[in-house]
Amino acid sequence: GSLYWHFKNKRDLFRSLMDQWFGEILAQTKSILTEPISASAKLTAMLEASAETAAAQPELLRALLEFYTMAIRDEELRQWLRDLYVANVDTTAALIAQGIADGEFREGDPQALARLVLAYLDGVYLHRELFDELPIPTEEVTQPLFALLEPEGAAAHGNR
Repeated sequence: GSLYWHFKNKRDLFRSLMDQWFGEILAQTKSILTEPISASAKLTAMLEASAETAAAQPELLRALLEFYTMAIRDEELRQWLRDLYVANVDTTAALIAQGIADGEFREGDPQALARLVLAYLDGVYLHRELFDELPIPTEEVTQPLFALLEPEGAAAHGNR
């Protein structure tokens, strides 16, 4: 009962949790993006930060997956989540565009590649929770992701 003293309903509780989690991730991402390192090193650092957050707070990862499910049925949550997603795609696309310009990543539409990266990670997290088959992003998980981004003929991880 006391939980609902602070939150009107389950949706408000989940939104508060997601605000906190996405806020932490955004702060980490902004810090990483200002570092004077390559785009692939920045992407690696972002993946590692995400993995550390997920490993340190597994309940938030589970809450995120529940939040996704709620957003399917709730247009207000879906729009809020879509806004976060668009911002995340834009940030990731800018990083990928930097990598393309520097020759680290293959030529392509940075927005489409960013959506691919985010969908891949969502899938990894979902499979981790459902099937316990994949580790939270580690070399085993990130290597195929970088293989999708690397220029044709580049050696795996050669630019990182």
